[in-house]
Amino acid sequence: MWVFAAVGGILLVIAAMFGLREAIRAGWFGPTARFAAGVLVGSGAWFVAELLRWRKYTVPSAALTGAGTAIFYATLYSGHARWGLLSQPVTFVAMVALTVVAMLAAYRRDSRFIAYLALVGGFSTPILLSTGENKAVAFFSYLFLLDAGLLWLARRRDWPELVGLAGAVTGVLYLGWAAQFRAPDQVVVGLLAAAIFSGAWLSLVRKSPPLIAGIGAAVGVGLWTVGLLAMGTPTDTLRVDPVSAMPLPWDLGATAWYGAAYLILGAVALPPLLRRWTAAQVGAGLALGFGLLVHTLAWSLAGEGRWDVVGLVVPVVSIVALATGGLLAGLAPFMAGAAALVLANVADPIPAELLPVVTIGMLVAAMVGGYARGARPVLPAATVLLAALLYPGLEDRLLAGESAAIIGAAFPVYLVAGFGPLLLPRRGDFWGVLGVALAPVAYFYPLMEAWEAVLGPEALGLLPLLLGCHTLVGAVVLVRRAKAELMDKELAMLVAITLLSVAVAIPVQLDRQWITVGWAIEVALLGWVSRRVKHPLFVTAGAALAVAVGVRLLLNPFALEYGRGEGPILFNWTLYTWGIPTVALLVAARFYEQPWLARGLRVIAVLTGFALLNLEIAHAFAHDNELSFRSEQIGVEMTRSIAWGGYGLMLIVLGIGNSSRATRLAGLGFAVLGAAKVFLFDTWSLSGFARVGAYAGMAVTLMAAAVAFAYLARNEPKKPETE
Repeated sequence: MWVFAAVGGILLVIAAMFGLREAIRAGWFGPTARFAAGVLVGSGAWFVAELLRWRKYTVPSAALTGAGTAIFYATLYSGHARWGLLSQPVTFVAMVALTVVAMLAAYRRDSRFIAYLALVGGFSTPILLSTGENKAVAFFSYLFLLDAGLLWLARRRDWPELVGLAGAVTGVLYLGWAAQFRAPDQVVVGLLAAAIFSGAWLSLVRKSPPLIAGIGAAVGVGLWTVGLLAMGTPTDTLRVDPVSAMPLPWDLGATAWYGAAYLILGAVALPPLLRRWTAAQVGAGLALGFGLLVHTLAWSLAGEGRWDVVGLVVPVVSIVALATGGLLAGLAPFMAGAAALVLANVADPIPAELLPVVTIGMLVAAMVGGYARGARPVLPAATVLLAALLYPGLEDRLLAGESAAIIGAAFPVYLVAGFGPLLLPRRGDFWGVLGVALAPVAYFYPLMEAWEAVLGPEALGLLPLLLGCHTLVGAVVLVRRAKAELMDKELAMLVAITLLSVAVAIPVQLDRQWITVGWAIEVALLGWVSRRVKHPLFVTAGAALAVAVGVRLLLNPFALEYGRGEGPILFNWTLYTWGIPTVALLVAARFYEQPWLARGLRVIAVLTGFALLNLEIAHAFAHDNELSFRSEQIGVEMTRSIAWGGYGLMLIVLGIGNSSRATRLAGLGFAVLGAAKVFLFDTWSLSGFARVGAYAGMAVTLMAAAVAFAYLARNEPKKPETE
């Protein structure tokens, strides 16, 4: 029935329009008569609709009321735009009155059809009667009154789709206004209008049916975001350069502060208004985080860069959001703001005088979240993100004499994150102890560079020892005051960082390759600790460090720059650079009880040992103190081939002695590799006695390997095979 009634109403409107057009073509009516005919037809439709409603024919009555409303809209518009009978103010007032009447009729008759026509007519009025002039206050005032009526109607009659439709059309009209009239002197009006529209929809969250409240929350947050993007950034997101496809810049003026105030207002209002649901709280946080990210990047990278504004608004919005919304609404703005600061700082470094201010502001935000609101993950996240602010351009800052700014930015964060949780230690406080463990790692490099710039490199190795003492004290505090046990992950983290600090102290004092040596020693120390403290953290950390050692020694092309070809043939820098990690990894493999990790450590050790063998040969035959794996000297390739075979033979013997099938197979592989090199390379590249020596050496090696395998076959091992 609704379908037939609605179609009938639409056909009535079409019939009226076509009839009026044919009458005009025939010359029957002048402009005044045409206008009067439209009013008469519309009134007749309303009159018949009332008769039908009185007879209880509600559906046809609603359809006729809607048809009459549409005819009235068309007549008023034509009377102004085509026939010149009505002035613009009179037409505007008449259309507003018609919209109000239509909404009241929709409410009285419980008719969605009339409501939709009121929506279409009401939103069409400012478009159809636009003069092309910017009358922002009148335009937004009209939209607000229209939205207020539609939202009231949707709430009283429980029509959730009307809430979404009104919000969507309002957003489109707002963007259309911004695209045409956006200018620095319109920023305040535009942002204020967006805030009012957003507040109108957010008011539905309380005391509304769930579906209407949810749509109202989504539309309200969306309109708030649209306002910030359209009017709160220094680039025109609605216009792009056709060549670069980038948003066009516009006159900055003082509008940065307006966008900042708009963000702060959102942080004050959105979380409390959206407390009804967890999803709404998260949505408010995501909107604030997205807005903060866009605002920060746009203003810090625009023109001269407004770090004076950005450096204030990011901490303030983070603090307010965490204070009003807790972790759900405050975590996203804090993380997005900190990430935006880090990204913007890479392209345009924060001025030295503002660096401590920005860092302390974000630290206060983290403390509000971590302690006042119970959002414990915020503090360790702040430890890492705020440390990242110090990395870009660090050396340039120190050369420019900005050591005080670096220390002023690093010290407060390290003090709060590194020592705060130890003042009142609690067993199981994972996030607090994580901040204590991360502080030495995150701030090690900035503190090391500042130490070297202020105190010189002579005692640089003391810094990691001091940081290790800090985590060691933390471990002792957990054991004595919080009654932590050896299996607690919090205690394991602090012990691991302490061992890492000790292992790094000597490499830092020396240089480059010693960092890798320190990591390898750390793997062995972690293996030793894992035998006594059965915690997966030591296993994971040992595996990660072992992979890092392998990458730095086997895949790092800059490793050959650690030294040159000077020094004794055997006892030189290559021996301790690759030899100590090889031994450390083999020792670690003896400690770890996990078979997969022990096998992995042995594989890396075998490969680093093979790399050491080749480097020693390159060092012995270095030309002009330059290491090279290709040489014109006859004896180099012969020596390398024999060494490869000898390395394989050594592994075979070790595998027989340890009853390790994997070691024997590895040795066999290296022996075969050496033989392949002799046949495929040395045969064609060597000549004379060098070729004879390569063949003879490889023959002896392979014969020895054959003897070893024969011995193994004749004497069965007494203990079972191991990997």
